[in-house]
Amino acid sequence: MHLLETLSLGGKKTLMLVSCGGERFLVGGGLESVETIVPLKSEISLDVTARKSDGPCL
Repeated sequence: MHLLETLSLGGKKTLMLVSCGGERFLVGGGLESVETIVPLKSEISLDVTARKSDGPCL
């Protein structure tokens, strides 16, 4: 399991991109819980090092 990226959402909430078993997941975390939001399909290529402030998120 690898933590690829984190994004603070304020209010002690965090969005994380996690890799596990060859798959990637968006995971939300707060003070009392951690929830898988969505598994990401392998066809989607994410470059977590390049950030664009304009345009939609994938």
